[in-house]
Amino acid sequence: MPKSDKKLFLIIFITVLTVFVVGYLIKLNYEYFFTDEILYVKAGEEYIRGVFSLNLQHTLLAKYIAGLSYVIFGKNEALLRLPFALMALGTGLVAFLISRILHNKWVGLFVMIVLLSSSFFFTANRMVMMESPMHLFWALFLLFFVKYLQQNFTFSKNLILTAVFAGLSVATKVTSFTLIPFFIIGLFIFGKKQKLKVIILFFLITFVTLGLSYSHFLITNGVKAPVMVARAVKDVLIDRNSEGKEHVIGNTVYEKSPWWFYIYYLVKQARLSDITLYSFALAFVFIKRDKKSILFFSFFVINLLLFQYLALKNARYISSLILPLALLSGSFVYNVKFLNKYLFIVTGLALSMMIGFCVNVILLQPTKYRALQLYIENVTSNYTTNDRLFLFGSVRSSRWHFENAPEDKVIFRKDYEVMYPEFPHFKYIALDQIELLKNQDNLLNQYVQQNLGLYDKIPVDGFDLYVRSN
Repeated sequence: MPKSDKKLFLIIFITVLTVFVVGYLIKLNYEYFFTDEILYVKAGEEYIRGVFSLNLQHTLLAKYIAGLSYVIFGKNEALLRLPFALMALGTGLVAFLISRILHNKWVGLFVMIVLLSSSFFFTANRMVMMESPMHLFWALFLLFFVKYLQQNFTFSKNLILTAVFAGLSVATKVTSFTLIPFFIIGLFIFGKKQKLKVIILFFLITFVTLGLSYSHFLITNGVKAPVMVARAVKDVLIDRNSEGKEHVIGNTVYEKSPWWFYIYYLVKQARLSDITLYSFALAFVFIKRDKKSILFFSFFVINLLLFQYLALKNARYISSLILPLALLSGSFVYNVKFLNKYLFIVTGLALSMMIGFCVNVILLQPTKYRALQLYIENVTSNYTTNDRLFLFGSVRSSRWHFENAPEDKVIFRKDYEVMYPEFPHFKYIALDQIELLKNQDNLLNQYVQQNLGLYDKIPVDGFDLYVRSN
């Protein structure tokens, strides 16, 4: 390869990577600190202290990472999210390596752009959630699995590393058990020999790795440990989830996730260029029937089926499908010879994705409880006035974002009957729009609606904020 070509690629690669690094690492505290993020941080901080009272229905590794971040950085949303954003960037780099091994470095760069520019991937992986470390472990699992499938050896270090990262994936989020059937399917697609021995070794290493992630929990709690996990699984994943969970889609409340849940969010949030690329990449699998494409297609389908049949769906789960879709897009571009015949199309598509990503980052604004917190701190000069706020919404998010407020200045109690005589003395009344849709008959909202003439309505993201007129 000519030195000029290597230099050109290096310049482009560093430029693209720099754009993503800056985009992923700035404005980390703009998104409000989600209720599950708060739970994982508190659970992880407890785990590190040897206390295991929270969220045992899920595997533990991601919460240890969250807890360690809290121990190091304290209550700083941007720094708490920093390790998770870095892991997201790591996933993009590993996706580049996978496609470089299978195709070439230019395809690898394209795949990295497709993955990291996705709004679903960007949003989900900059939160203190399980997705970011899980996606990194998924990518590393795929990297070493691809290396293993290309070898003639039945047993190798790549097989061991594949199993280790499968175990770490499950230790991060239990839904990663989908890697097990995918691994078996991959062996058959590539016709590996001694499959039974390979599968047994894979299972053994995977579950040993998973077990090691529980070592601190097991040592601390002894024989009680399995009972504690079983009770948490029964109480939350079985009993509570079987009852359903309210979802607000548009302005409608659903008790259980409708089958079209993901379609709604794809139409709402995905770019047309992304949907078009994914559609062609998926269709091309049936035309070309290339082993590599079939491998990633099976990974996509297995996880899609899992997410579709989960009782409780979440738009965040779409981000977990972007990795296989990005890898499939790379195979599509390579096999159709776009880089040779239609380079301008691929270049234009990549540039449009980069520009769209940059625009999205630039337009990011503080959301919901974070936006409300900044507004109230500004208008009250950091709570130095006598003005008070009554907040209707998530108690957990309210407590997190208004922890520094004097106790009598920000109220988010639920005993509205007791507080009713106090309502006229609050200058600010904030109603979480999502929570309000679920409970429009609450006494606080009734009071506001009966006295609209006394208030001005101020736009704050995710809230109906009413300010009492002087």
